[in-house]
Amino acid sequence: MSDHYSYRKTRFLLFVFISVSLYSGGIPKWYTSGELKGFSSTKNLFGTGAGDTYSKAMSQAQIQIIGQIQVDISSELIMFNQENYDGSESYYKSEISQKIKSSVQQSIKGVEVVKKSKENNTHYVFAVLNKKRYVNSLKSELDQLWSKISILVTDAQSFTQNGNIFSSIDVYTELEPYMTTFYSKKSIYNTFSDFPYAVHGEFSIEKMLQETKTLLSSIRISIQSGGKQSALAGGPLPNPITFNIFLKHSLFNNEIPVPGLPVIIKYDDGTIVEKTRSDESGIVYCYVIANPTGPKGGKIVISPNLAGLPPLYKQYLKTAEAFATYKIVDSPPIAFTLTVVDEKGDRLNKVEDKLTKSIEKVGYSVGPDAELALEGNVTIIDEKEVEGISGLQYLVTAELDMFMVVKMNGEKIASFDAKGKGLSKKNLKDANKKAFQKLKLSKKNLAGMLAEAEEELKRIFTKKSSEKLREGKALYAQDKLKEAIVPLTKVTHDEGQFEEAIRLIGEIKAEINRIEAERVARIEEEKRKIREQEMALAQLAAETERARQLAELEIATTMAAAHVSSAQISADANVLVAQYGVDEAELNARVAELETRTEESKITIDQIKKNIEQYKLEKFEPQESIIVAETELDVAKANTIGFVARRVEKEHRTKEPVLTSLSPKEKAIVGDWRYLGMIENNSRKEDYSGIGTIFSIADDRTFTDESTTGSWSVENDNFLVNNSFQIPFVVNINILVMFVDITGVHYLRIYEQY
Repeated sequence: MSDHYSYRKTRFLLFVFISVSLYSGGIPKWYTSGELKGFSSTKNLFGTGAGDTYSKAMSQAQIQIIGQIQVDISSELIMFNQENYDGSESYYKSEISQKIKSSVQQSIKGVEVVKKSKENNTHYVFAVLNKKRYVNSLKSELDQLWSKISILVTDAQSFTQNGNIFSSIDVYTELEPYMTTFYSKKSIYNTFSDFPYAVHGEFSIEKMLQETKTLLSSIRISIQSGGKQSALAGGPLPNPITFNIFLKHSLFNNEIPVPGLPVIIKYDDGTIVEKTRSDESGIVYCYVIANPTGPKGGKIVISPNLAGLPPLYKQYLKTAEAFATYKIVDSPPIAFTLTVVDEKGDRLNKVEDKLTKSIEKVGYSVGPDAELALEGNVTIIDEKEVEGISGLQYLVTAELDMFMVVKMNGEKIASFDAKGKGLSKKNLKDANKKAFQKLKLSKKNLAGMLAEAEEELKRIFTKKSSEKLREGKALYAQDKLKEAIVPLTKVTHDEGQFEEAIRLIGEIKAEINRIEAERVARIEEEKRKIREQEMALAQLAAETERARQLAELEIATTMAAAHVSSAQISADANVLVAQYGVDEAELNARVAELETRTEESKITIDQIKKNIEQYKLEKFEPQESIIVAETELDVAKANTIGFVARRVEKEHRTKEPVLTSLSPKEKAIVGDWRYLGMIENNSRKEDYSGIGTIFSIADDRTFTDESTTGSWSVENDNFLVNNSFQIPFVVNINILVMFVDITGVHYLRIYEQY
């Protein structure tokens, strides 16, 4: 042990002896009284703490201060809770109340230790939360939050004006955590500020609620096609069920399609059919397996699936729901295309519509993709005038010749005919119309045609099912999931083929649902990360403001300690009161504490300068320079680790925590380190700004420096701030030296184990 070290140790022991003699029983008087000379209780909240570690003592003091804030803000909470709200606003009242309590817990970041002592292995601290500086930092955070809120509101309103409704609802939903956080912070600000926080613009929680309600209650869903189909139990419906999603809003004269809206489709027993989104035209296509959920069939229900939407909003989506039903049949459903023409070859659309209803009524379907065609020709076989009770009338007899045709080869495999008679007092044309209306297809007619062609149909449908199965499997292999379902729904014959198609449809739908769930989760995770980043930036603004205020306060204290005239000190104090809530008495108390700390620090700093060679500085070259503007230089020098941590977080360079156990080198730096000052490497000039603060390095790989927290790890001889920014360091007995580069100037940052 060197003589220099023995001298320093002697001086330190002498200081401890003098300190202990000043207090009864070794307990500081300021700890037992809860008061510290120079510090006003009207401008500060006080907290004292004691513990076998500095962190425990600090935690105890913080808890006392938090308790006082909770008492002070209780009146604001009572007033807030007594306001009248409807059901939806009550939800936000509860949310804001909870976040007020959470924000109070965060206030510990503004707590400053102004006096500390270690007596008989017990740490004592006297901590303050300066109300003025607390309000100033809250304002920085509120400004940041309101800026984000204003941007989101502008985006939401723009989306609404352009008819992009889902995006607008999405943004309003995203607004909720920002708004509740803002109002909670604003409540605390108004408690301690002389003037309430003023916002620019008229947007509020009430307006957000109203605009979101209006949009949600304007969403409509209607069935477009595919209802009332028939299928075997457990088999696919022949055609997709399509729904139309649109908006009926006072801003628009017409129905506005809602593209990209997430929806969920369920059976009426609650089982999920599919999660999907509307296309660019607001249409949703759904291929449904006919699971029996009722005695004769089943029903599916479609509704919006807005992830993250607060529960209170769901009541406004009651009109945004539609359903479709289907029947369960004993034999495979058959679909037809239908064409009916007159003697001139012109299509008879009204006759086709009537016959289509007849076909669907008896359990079959009509569609363009059917394998069979019903081709009909209508001829007038008799026209005549007849005498009736009321006079001359016209009687027309029309005949429908219907053929069942295999579309793939044009072969006619069955036929039937039907007659219809029309009687009119007006004229023959009206009688023709009525005769056409009497033409119809009965279940007996269709059954007869199908029985006539049973063997041929079985061969055709089995062959076609095989082709559709191959087509579906090929598309599935290409990951064309939705496209693959279409041909698989056409597999209706051969039990083995049918069961394989059903299994594949089940697999594909499960895969589609999985992909959609992952997509939604990914979007929500991205939103969460962005939201956390925005909230962190707001808190970072508050931390930066706190650091700036403390740095300026340090400068003022240093100037006062340099024996500036009392008149100048008084003038500076007036400025400090206005800006930071520090009066002349507190400034003088800070000066006295600074002088004591500086005297203690100089003893160790001098020893280090005399024995500088033992630290082998040539081995340590800072890997990164902390580039700062002139206005940030004082903050960076006074609280370098905290400054770097905030910079890394702002630049999104923070890396994931290291999960391995601590190495011997890491264990050596775990503990509380008292900052003694900096030495400029070249000039050996000393800088004592920020001295006396405690840099706590925990074994859970977190650290605290003033009000800034972060994560840490060690790589070679570098301390990694937030596991990213490298700062070379060396530990020598109970001294920690960190080597930093601040705008090109190298400094030795000196700490002593506390």
